[in-house]
Amino acid sequence: MDNKNKEMESYWLGELTEPLPRLGLSYDKTPDITSSFKGDIVTTNVGSSRMERLATYVQHHHTTEESLFLSCQFALLYKLTGDLDMLIGTSVMSNELMYTQHLNGQLPNGLGLPIRVNFDERIRFSDLLQQVEEKCLYGLRNSQYLFEELVTRFDSERVGALDNAPYISMFRYRDSNSPHYADVGASLAFSLQCRKDDNDVTLQMVYDTSLFRADTIEHYMRYYLHIVDQVLDDPDIGLVSIGLLTEQDTEERLMVCFDFSMDYVRGQLTAHKQFEQQTVLTPEAPAIVYKRQIVTYRELNARANRLARTLRGDGLTPDQIVVLIAERSPDLLVGILAILKAGGAYLAIDPSFPEERKQYMLEDCGCRLLLVQRELKGDIDAERIWYLDDELSYHEDDSNLDTLSRAENLAYVIYTSGSTGRPKGIMIEHHGLTHFFAGFVAQLPFQSGQRILGLATVSFDIFIVESLFPLSLGMTIVLASEQEKNDPSRLSRLLTEEQVDVLQLTPSRFKWWSAQSGAAEAFGRLSLLMIGAEPLTPSVWHSLKACLNPSARIFNLYGPTETTVWASAQEVTEERNPITIGRGLMGAVFLVMNADGQLQPDGIPGELYIGGAGLGQGYMNRPDLTEIAFVEHRYCRKGKLYRTGDIVKKLPNGEFLYIGRKDFQVKIRGYRIELGEIEQVLLAFSGIREAVIHTIPVAGQEEQMLCAYIVGEEKLDASKLRQYLAEQLPTYMIPSYMMRLDAIPLTPTGKVDRKSLPDPTKHPAGMLQVPPSGGEQEREPQNEKESALFNVWEKLLGHRSFHRNQSFFEAGGSSIMIIRVCSQLEQEGWKLAVEDMFRFLTIASTAPLLKRTASVFQEWSLFSGTIEGKVDLISQQQAYMAKAYASTSGRVYDNRVVYRPGGFNERLLSFVLGRLMEQHDALRIAYFPKGREVTQYNQGMFTPLYKLDISELPKDQPSLSFIEQIVEDTNRRRDRFSDCRLETHLFKGEAGDYLAVMGDPLVMDAVSWNILIEDLFSAYKQADASLDIRLPAKTNSFQLYSKIIEEKLSGHNIGYYHDVSLHHTAMHRHRFSLDKELSNQLTSSFANEIDEWIVENILAHSLLQALSDEGFDEQVHIRIDGRNIDMSGLSYSRTIGRMDQVLTVALKNYCFEPDRPVHEIGIGNELREPTAEDGEEEASPRILIRMDKLATFLPDMEVINEYRQPTGNYHIEGSFGRFGTEVYVALDYANSEELVKMRRIADTTLKLMRDVIGWIE
Repeated sequence: MDNKNKEMESYWLGELTEPLPRLGLSYDKTPDITSSFKGDIVTTNVGSSRMERLATYVQHHHTTEESLFLSCQFALLYKLTGDLDMLIGTSVMSNELMYTQHLNGQLPNGLGLPIRVNFDERIRFSDLLQQVEEKCLYGLRNSQYLFEELVTRFDSERVGALDNAPYISMFRYRDSNSPHYADVGASLAFSLQCRKDDNDVTLQMVYDTSLFRADTIEHYMRYYLHIVDQVLDDPDIGLVSIGLLTEQDTEERLMVCFDFSMDYVRGQLTAHKQFEQQTVLTPEAPAIVYKRQIVTYRELNARANRLARTLRGDGLTPDQIVVLIAERSPDLLVGILAILKAGGAYLAIDPSFPEERKQYMLEDCGCRLLLVQRELKGDIDAERIWYLDDELSYHEDDSNLDTLSRAENLAYVIYTSGSTGRPKGIMIEHHGLTHFFAGFVAQLPFQSGQRILGLATVSFDIFIVESLFPLSLGMTIVLASEQEKNDPSRLSRLLTEEQVDVLQLTPSRFKWWSAQSGAAEAFGRLSLLMIGAEPLTPSVWHSLKACLNPSARIFNLYGPTETTVWASAQEVTEERNPITIGRGLMGAVFLVMNADGQLQPDGIPGELYIGGAGLGQGYMNRPDLTEIAFVEHRYCRKGKLYRTGDIVKKLPNGEFLYIGRKDFQVKIRGYRIELGEIEQVLLAFSGIREAVIHTIPVAGQEEQMLCAYIVGEEKLDASKLRQYLAEQLPTYMIPSYMMRLDAIPLTPTGKVDRKSLPDPTKHPAGMLQVPPSGGEQEREPQNEKESALFNVWEKLLGHRSFHRNQSFFEAGGSSIMIIRVCSQLEQEGWKLAVEDMFRFLTIASTAPLLKRTASVFQEWSLFSGTIEGKVDLISQQQAYMAKAYASTSGRVYDNRVVYRPGGFNERLLSFVLGRLMEQHDALRIAYFPKGREVTQYNQGMFTPLYKLDISELPKDQPSLSFIEQIVEDTNRRRDRFSDCRLETHLFKGEAGDYLAVMGDPLVMDAVSWNILIEDLFSAYKQADASLDIRLPAKTNSFQLYSKIIEEKLSGHNIGYYHDVSLHHTAMHRHRFSLDKELSNQLTSSFANEIDEWIVENILAHSLLQALSDEGFDEQVHIRIDGRNIDMSGLSYSRTIGRMDQVLTVALKNYCFEPDRPVHEIGIGNELREPTAEDGEEEASPRILIRMDKLATFLPDMEVINEYRQPTGNYHIEGSFGRFGTEVYVALDYANSEELVKMRRIADTTLKLMRDVIGWIE
C-alpha cells in the first residue's frame, strides 16, 4: 500500500472507530431479519418561497444547498432519536462536489460516503453545519480509498438486513446538471433524496415498508421542512431550540391534554369522609373479612372514630405525620382511618422491613408520633405513643369527627424502595387520593358489594386499591394474612372460599401464583382483574385469559407512586403485541417530551411527564430531589409536572406505549440496548414462560455482559434457542449467558428482585449450554496448547462451563474479549493472531495455531526502557513546584511501608527495583532547574535511578516509630530536585522485614502507588521463585500523556516559577479507621460490581454528605484519577505518572447518592488544580477530597503504613486508603481548634458507611 492509501486508510480508521453508532430510530413494525427491502417513497417540494430564502442563506453563509439539507437531516435524526453520534451515508453529485464515481461498488449495495458527526446538544445549528462541511471535505479528499478491506474490519458480528452497511440512513443530492439517478429502493431503513430542477428541489423520503407506515414518513417530511424553516428564520438557532412541531401543533395537543375541569376534585369528599358516607348507606355490610372473621362498616367506622378522637384530643393536627406499625389485620385499617379522621397523615411501615431501613424511615420523618401494636414497639422512641391493641387508646365516643383536613393537607407518606441510595419519602395530599378515586372508578367497573383480595404490602402504594378505595365504594376487603399472602395454595383456597370477585396483582406475582395447582380454578370466579407495576406481556395476558371466566375483564395499569397509585388504565380485550398502558385517568395529564424539554410528536419516544391533581407534594426532606423530579414547565400553566423516567411513545389512537425505564437502557460494547426488547423476543420462543434480562460484570472486567434468566420447559434446546436468537437479534443483543430457573425471584411487593438473580459465573450448573457432541471428555483440554486456552477463557469468562468445540461467543464472549484472549495469551507466553481467533472461535480449532514465543513477554533487558527525552510539565506538577518554592523545607516524599513476614533477600530486592525502574518510564524522570525554570527529562537506563539503604531494626525501640524517624530524616536531607524519584530503605528484623518505599509526588499519584506496590509484589515473588520476571504489558507513556494534556490546556496561562501568593499552611491530621468487619463488608459487598471505583465513590459521597451535615455549603474540589479521560484510543491503565484531575462539587446543591459516580456530579471538570496565578480573588474552594484508589490486598506483603502529604492549599483535605484489610479515612485541617468538628465529620462518615452497607445487605 502506497503512502497516499495509508493516509486515507488512517483517516477512515479514525472516522469509523468502533463502536459504530446505531441510529436509535423507533420503528412502527418489528425489524424483519429476512426483509426483502420493499420500499416506498414520500415526495414533496421545497417550494419557491422557501427556495428564495434558502438561496439568501446559502449566499450569506458561504455554504451549499446540499450541505444545508444534509445538516438538516442530521438535526432531524437527532430530534427523532436523541443520538449525539450519528453516521449517514452520502452520495452527492453536483457542480460543487462530484465524488460518487470513486465510490460506486465499493461499499455494500453501492452505497455512498459515510459521514459521521459527534456533537453536543447545546451547539448551534451553524456549528453543526460547519462540522458537516468539514467532514464532507475530508471525506472527499479520502474518497478514492478502496473500501472492501476496510469495511470488513468493522463489526464483524453484525447480522441481519439492517446491518449490511455501516449506517441505516442515507442522503443523496443531485443538481440539474447531474445524470439522472434511479431509485435504489429501500435498501436502508430511511433515506432522503434531493434533486434540484430549475428553481425548486424535490425531496423524496425512501423508506422500508417492513419498518415504517406511510403516515410516519409523511410526518417525518413535515418535521424536516419545519426544521429547514427554523434554520432559515434563525441561522444561529441552537439544536435544543429546534422543534419538530409547529407552535400551532403544540398548542392543539396541549389543549387536548389540559381539557379537563378541576371542579370534580374540589367537590369530592376526602377518602375517610367517603368511607363515612358509605357507612351510612351500608352499615351492616362486611367491610373486612380476616381469618373468617367479619368486621362490618359500622364496627370499623366506630372503632376508627374512637381512636381518632383520642389522637385529636392528644393534639394531632393537619400535616402532622403519625408513624403506623402493625401486622396485617383489621387493626392496620383502623389505624389508617383513625389518623386520617383525626386530621393527620400516616406513614405505614411494614414490620418485616430490615431494622436499618425502618430506622432510617423513622429518623427521616422525624418520628414524633407513633401508633403501634405493643409487641412491635421495640426500641422506637417518640414524643407520643399510642398502642393499637390497648383499649386505653380508644375514646368512649364513637361518633364521626368534624373535618379538619383540607384537600391540600397531607394524607400519607410512602417510601420508595432504594438499592444503594437513600429511600425517598413521597408526600401525597388528600386531593391526590380524591383525584385517584374519581378517575379510577370512572374507568373500571367497580360495584358496591364486590369482594377484593387484600394482598399488597402496606409499604406498596397499590395497597390503597385494596384498602381505602374499596371502603369508599361499599366493597368488602378479604384481607390475606401474612402467612396466606406468601403461600399460593392458601391464597387459592382463600379466593375460592371467600368468593373474591376483584384481584389486583403484578405480572411477576401472577406467574408465581399460577404455577401452583388450584390457581386456575380459584381465578375462574373473578370478574375483574387488575395487573400492573410491570409490563404486561402477551404471554401473561394469554395465561390470564386461560384462567379467567370469559366474561371477566382485564385491565393493564400504570402509575408512579409520585402521582398517587395508578395514573392510567387500559382494558385488554384482545391479543395485542405490545400491550399499551392506555390513556391517563380522568384529570391526569400525560406529556411525552424529548431531552430538550420539547413535546414529542405521536410515535416518537420520549420521557413521560405527568401532571394533574394526582401529583404528590414532593419528597420528604429532599428539596433537591423534589426540584429535579417535580418541575415547572411552560407547557403546564397550573401546577407542576412529574418526570417519570419512563420512556413511552404516544400512538395515533391516543394510547401510550411503555418502552422501558431510562435506567433499564444499557450499553454493551458501546451499543444502546433496551433489555425489554430482548425479553419480548425470548418470550416468543416455544417453551419459555418467563424471561428476565440482566447485566452482570464478568471476571472483574470493566464491562457488562447480558444474562437471560428463563423459566420454562425443563429440557430447553440451547442450540435451537441460540439459533432462534441469532435470527431475531443482532449478535451484540444476544445474551452471553442463559440460566434456567425454577422461578424468578420477587421482592415483597411482587416485582422482579434483580439483586437475587444468581451470577451465572458462580453457578455454572444452571447455565443453558449447547452439549458437546463428543461427550463430556470435550470439557477437558487434550494437550498443552488447549490447556492454555482453557485457562485464559476461564479467566476472562469467569466460568468453566464450555467445551473445546464450543464457539467463544456461545460461551459468553464478545469481539472485545477476543482481543483480551490474545493479549492474555501473550502474557502467558503464547502467540495467537486476532484474525485467527475471529475466524475459528473454538479451542479445538485455534489450539494448533498457537505458537510458543518468549519475545512476546515483558522480558527484561536494557532495550525495553526506550522512553527518553523531554517531558512537558503538566499543571498538577507545576502547582506542586510552586508549593516547593514557597516552602523552606523543599519537598517531601509520600511513602508506603511494606511488611513481609518471610523477609526480603537484598540482592533480589535490588534486582527487582531495577526492573521496576525499567518498566515504568516516569520513575526515570529527572529535573534540571535553571533559575525559576525547570526542565523535566525522561532518562535512559544508564544512570543511578533509585536508592536502597539497609538498616537493622533496634530491639529496644518500637519498629514503626524507628522507621518513621528514618523516613523523616530522609525527607529532611533531600533537596528539591534529587536525581531519584524513588528511594527505599530496608529494615531487617527478627519477625520479618519492613521496606519503606518513598516516592516523589511529582510523578506518583494514588493509582501510581497501587501499580508500583502490585508490581513490586509480583516481581519479587517471581524472582524469589527463580522465574523470569513477567509483568503486565506497558501502556502508553507519561511523556505522551503530558504532551496531550498540555495541548488540551494550551489556552491556560499557568505559571509555576514566579513568587507564590497562595499560603501553604501546616496541617493537622485526624485519622479514623473503619474496623475490620466494616471494611470487609464494604469491600466484599461490591466485589462483583462492574464499576471498579464504587467503593471509593461511596467513601467520597459519605465525606461529602458529612461535610454538608456539618453545615458546609460551599464548593469542594475532588481529585479523581485521570487515566480514563478520552485520549483517542490510548491507554494509561498501567502507567505510573501524575494523572489526577480536579472537579468541583457544590455542597449547597449536593444530594447523597452513593451509587452515583462522583465524576457525574461535578459542576466543572478541570484538568488542573488552582495555582498561585489564579489568585485569591476567585475564591477557590477551601475543601479538597482526594478520591484515591484503595490499594489491592496482597496476601504475602502487607502495607502497614502510608503517608501522602496534604497539598497545603486548602483548609480541609479529606482522603482515604487501606492498610491490609482495614480501610481508613484521614482529615487534614489547618485550624488546630477544629479537632472537635473533624471528629463529628468522622462520626457522620462512619454512620453513613454503615447505612449504605445496611441498604445493600
